[in-house]
Amino acid sequence: MATPQVRQRNPFKYQSEIPELDQDAPDRILDEQEQENIVNELQKENQRLEAMYARLGVIVMSVSIFLQFLAFLGITNDANFLSRAFNVLHILLHLHAITLIPGQHAAFLRDITPRAPPFLPTQLLVLLQPITALLQAEDVSWVQLSPPVLATLVAWVCLNTIEEGKRGVEALGGLMYEAKGA
Repeated sequence: MATPQVRQRNPFKYQSEIPELDQDAPDRILDEQEQENIVNELQKENQRLEAMYARLGVIVMSVSIFLQFLAFLGITNDANFLSRAFNVLHILLHLHAITLIPGQHAAFLRDITPRAPPFLPTQLLVLLQPITALLQAEDVSWVQLSPPVLATLVAWVCLNTIEEGKRGVEALGGLMYEAKGA
């Protein structure tokens, strides 16, 4: 014969009074305020990281522009036209990359070029100098050719990281759910 089960009454308890309730449990349901707090904290952290990556990108591109300018000034008069043209091209491409990095650091450049083309198609032009050197079989060291390419690579990583962070926070905001009474 089956014994009847007696239902035990459990009074309401606050979360802090329940020791077995783990705040980090994966099946824990967050209420709207907790979700909003988490998203806001992640947005603040993303903004902080975005500013850090923007500074890094601008610093690297500025150093590269400075080095390209010094190289341009150091080119002798008997140097070929391509050396000067590539230096000017790299300076312009790095200025373009700085305008695409978010922040107030390049507001004056954005005013000059309000409709700048996207990063990747224009920055691939940086590869023209190494390709030209290889095709002409010039005896040029990679030490001379690599700084503009590496600076462009750093700027691309910074821009991608910033965009990925923005997309991640937006996607997280889209995952918020309603949990009435949670």
